[in-house]
Amino acid sequence: MLQHPLLDELDPELYLFLVYKTANGSYRHYPVRTRTVNGSTYYYVDTGEKKPTHHVSLDHLVRYYQIHAQRHPVHHEYADPFPWWEVPI
Repeated sequence: MLQHPLLDELDPELYLFLVYKTANGSYRHYPVRTRTVNGSTYYYVDTGEKKPTHHVSLDHLVRYYQIHAQRHPVHHEYADPFPWWEVPI
């Protein structure tokens, strides 16, 4: 097997991102982060919100965003799971 010293310094993981197409057709890339509380790991999508919803599993996170949506405060025709209108690009 090929060995390279730089490969040995890489983290043994890939970061998970959620790529989302908004109601207005633009794409957003949100990192999925973890938080550990009292030994339990919780997952959340880092959209820049002050209080993101935490989930007990990635499966729960995906299911939540399949049914959850927020309405745009001005353009009521927009309803999206992520408040892209609140977070600058």
